[in-house]
Parts: sequence; structure tokens; C-alpha cells
Amino acid sequence: MTIAIGQKNDYFLSSHSGRGIITYAKDGLRSINRQILLKGATDQVRSRIIRNLGIALVDRGYDVEVIHGIFNPDNLEGIIIPQLSLALVSAEKHFETKANVRVVNIDETRDYEKYLVYKSKIDDLLEQMNVNHELALEELQQLHLVFENKCKEGSGLEEGQALYTVEKILKTLCTLDDGRINHRFGQCLTSRGLIDYYPQLLKKCNLKHYLSGISQSNGSGILELVAREAVLKGLIVDVYHNCLDPNLVEMLILPEMNFAIGIRPFTDEFQKLGFSKSIEKVTAPTFNLKDLDFGDVYKWLKEVDRLSDQSCIFYHETLDFLGITRIEKDLLAEILT
Repeated sequence: MTIAIGQKNDYFLSSHSGRGIITYAKDGLRSINRQILLKGATDQVRSRIIRNLGIALVDRGYDVEVIHGIFNPDNLEGIIIPQLSLALVSAEKHFETKANVRVVNIDETRDYEKYLVYKSKIDDLLEQMNVNHELALEELQQLHLVFENKCKEGSGLEEGQALYTVEKILKTLCTLDDGRINHRFGQCLTSRGLIDYYPQLLKKCNLKHYLSGISQSNGSGILELVAREAVLKGLIVDVYHNCLDPNLVEMLILPEMNFAIGIRPFTDEFQKLGFSKSIEKVTAPTFNLKDLDFGDVYKWLKEVDRLSDQSCIFYHETLDFLGITRIEKDLLAEILT
């Protein structure tokens, strides 16, 4: 007897950037019919419930999209189960949608009298976390300016060349019934450094190309055109934005076609896609995030994570973990019903 195991897909729907925290969470959940919001407790507790239910669903043959947190990627913000049109997410404001929403309040397992004992300590730690987070975002604003200028280096494209390139890319792709764009991040700046899920996301892509001979800014514009035209042809397109500059589209993945195209080679398997002979002769710089010094950003984000761990220790003293385990079991039964 063969037991089907589901597939797992990891990515971010939000990111720290030079423009603050940017999120595509509402976009990521727009096609979901059922949504379960976990409210209360801590990021760690909500993440534990989400992770355990995700593992249980994969073991039962469901494909699960895993949404990682932007401070500590080990803390999950949610999971999406496409076959069930269902999402289980941490109750952050940016996850609010018009879907059929059920709210699960984990604080129902909390001993309120114990919580009052620790409340002032928890509030003080949260205030310190906010200060360090603001320092990290200020530094990212400065790094974003450097990155933005670097991405403009290289040749530009005339409108005719751009349209020819889009047509060249799309003419080999099939047409499906319903086109859709999904906005995501494949990388994120976190307390653990730059977390990169691109190698995993690209595993199923047999065709991998990158735009050569033009600036990354112009390449981003090309990818935006490709994404729009692909959707009109009925294709599903996963659009991956640069985490420091979300306005920069750095890669498209068309999952049904096992096809990826980026503004630079993300792995050694990427093949050059040139333009006219005059453009192909130009070597544009392949500047990326690893060329910037994020030392101070990581330092402040690590401090946020450390303070968060301390606040969680206090908060967890007030929770009934047997009650949380019962919540997990009840949610799994509800999802599978």
C-alpha cells in the first residue's frame, strides 16, 4: 500500500525593506475560502500550533504552503492548504481578509492573575523591541538607497526591444484556463541573517533563464510585463519581489510550466537570455543583497529576537499547555471534516 505524502513550499509573504515592513498577505489569501486566525498567546505558541498542523496535513497527503516570520523565520506566520482552500494564520492585522474567518483565541488558556504579575515586564520588553526594530528600519532605508542606485547600472531597453523580449519569452508557454499572479518574497532579512528559499523554490523548474546585458531595474520592468501578459494567456505566475526593494521584481516562477526567469542568475543552472546583438555584448553588473553590509541591521534584529524570547518566557508561565494541545487536536479534526 502506497501512502501519499504532500509537498511543502516555503516562502515569505512579508519582509523588512527600505520602505518599512511590506506585506503581500492579503494578496496571498485572496483566493482562500476558509481562514482560521490564531489570536493571543505569543508568536512562538501560535507558530507551534501552525507547524504541528502543517506536518499533520503533509503526512495526510496535502500540499502545504509554509509562510515564515520576518523576525525569526523559525516562527511561522501561517500555512495555506490549496486543496482545501484554507489558511491557518497568526492573527496579525495584515492577514485580515473577507474570507470565511474563524478566530481561535489561545488566551482562553491563560491564567489572567498570573499574567498581571508579569504584565509590566512584558510591556517593558515590547517597548525595547520596538526601539531596536526602528533602528533596524532606519539603517535599511540608507542601504536601500545604495541598492537602488546599483540596480540602475547597465544598459536600458527601448520599448520595441522590451516588447520583443516579452513575446520571445511567452511564445513557448502553454495557455491554461485561469490566470493569476501571486506576490511573494523568496528571501528575507531576519535576525538569523538573509534567509533564502530560492534554491528550494526552484527545484521543480526545468527551465531557468536570466535577463542579461541590461540593468536590474530594466529587467524588473521586463518581468512585470511578462507577468501581466502571462496572466492574460491564462497562466499562474508567482512573482518574487526583492526584500530590500519590494518595487524590484527579481524573479518569476510559472509552476505549471516548471519555468523560472530572473533579473540575474540565482543559481549556476540559470541560462542567459539575451536581446539584440548590441545588447548582448554589454555585461551588466549582477549586484545583489550579499554585496551590502547588513551588520547593524542583523544586530538590532537579533536584539529584537532576544527580547522577544524573554517576553515569551514570562508569557508562557501564564498559559495552560495541555489546553493548547487540545486546541491543536480540535483544529486538526475541524480542518479534516
